[in-house]
Amino acid sequence: ALLAASAAWRSAQVGLAFERIAAGDQTALHCTLEAASAELDALCDALAIGFSPHLPADSGANGPKQVSRPVADESSGGLAGRPGRRRLSFARRALAGNSAARAVLDRRSRAKIRALTCASLHGRDVLSRLVGEGCTSATAFTWASQLRCRWEEEAEVESRSLRGRAADLKGDGGNLHVTIGEYNRRHGYEYASGGEVLVVTPLTERSYLSLARAAHLSMGGAASGPAASGKTETVRALAREVGVWAVLFCSRRLRCTSSITQVITAVGHSGAWGIIDDLPPLAALPPDLLAELAATCSALFSALRARRPWLEWMGEQTALDHAAALFITLSPGLAAGCNELPPSLRSLFRPCALATPDAALICRTELIAGGWCDAERLGAKLAALFRLAASLLSSQPHYDWSLRSLKRVVGDALLARQAEVAASPSKATPREAAILEQSALLAALRSATSSCLSPNDAPAFDGLLAD
Repeated sequence: ALLAASAAWRSAQVGLAFERIAAGDQTALHCTLEAASAELDALCDALAIGFSPHLPADSGANGPKQVSRPVADESSGGLAGRPGRRRLSFARRALAGNSAARAVLDRRSRAKIRALTCASLHGRDVLSRLVGEGCTSATAFTWASQLRCRWEEEAEVESRSLRGRAADLKGDGGNLHVTIGEYNRRHGYEYASGGEVLVVTPLTERSYLSLARAAHLSMGGAASGPAASGKTETVRALAREVGVWAVLFCSRRLRCTSSITQVITAVGHSGAWGIIDDLPPLAALPPDLLAELAATCSALFSALRARRPWLEWMGEQTALDHAAALFITLSPGLAAGCNELPPSLRSLFRPCALATPDAALICRTELIAGGWCDAERLGAKLAALFRLAASLLSSQPHYDWSLRSLKRVVGDALLARQAEVAASPSKATPREAAILEQSALLAALRSATSSCLSPNDAPAFDGLLAD
């Protein structure tokens, strides 16, 4: 709920900025970008980064108390509000219940603030892109292709240009709506645990747009890409943003026609997003299973496209929830032909290719969300180190220089640095914090790689570390 409200807040601020631009205020986006940077500073300060001296809360003798700051009125291009009104911004209101800055946060509060920091950092990057490209309207593709949340009344929804698909918006879930391109549906308000949040990169944005377009057309989505490129995580993160339940099915367990029928009809009946993970290559699929999969998917998509209230298969009718969607993932390189859809499925699933993820951006976001002040430099160096190690060291079957291994190293370094901060009551200067962060990252790298490097590769890897 907090992430959805945060997304709705950011979308509303950008919408107001575009309205002010239409009214003649050409600096509205710049002011919104400055406000977003201030929000990010407040979150980083709560995570014990010394970016901003302003505290989201002040703990005195009577406990934490809110600290309000003046916000400019609309005529001055600041955040929306009445002239002279003093109020807390969204992030500061969310953090107002925490203890003072530099205090050790409990696990739940830290996970909450990390998620908010990742979302705010992506929002700031999007605003920077809008300012750099000179966007002046909400119809600009850079903004229209983003995942946006907004509160809408039913009368407003019915009058939108998605009139033919207004039935998508009818159901339980309130007035929060999610829009990506032409895709627009009511938020499902499905519970999402406070676990790890996917770092949104430009590749993730394009994948969101392609998969949401497939759901808008009542088609399936086929995400293909190399191992550890985030195919399954991207679909699950999009389902979390839309507020629906994502159910993962291992394709190698679908060994009979009845299991395929049960899985697809259950997805249609529950309104969940089904993900068939790692579809086997064409040569490994028995003809009867392939035919059953294609026929059942065709029946489901036809019922969704025709807006029928039920799904009919083999003479049986099942109630159909129109929030349902079906996706599959493919991993090229595992076997011959594994990156190609069978001909009977190509017309049913919209392809979405995920290339190599931006490891430097992911590292930077993870480190910033973990409370590091030298995240930009260390994230770029760590991504470059893994890229050089994969290309310069020998090829061994047990070597793993993928994104999964990189994120494990980042997680170990974050835990080690968090323990150091908890054990040290004094606040380190930015220079001292940068040195301690680099030491924690080097220790995590040596711990993860020293035991698996071959004797010939160990000196070369030590040289990369020394660089």
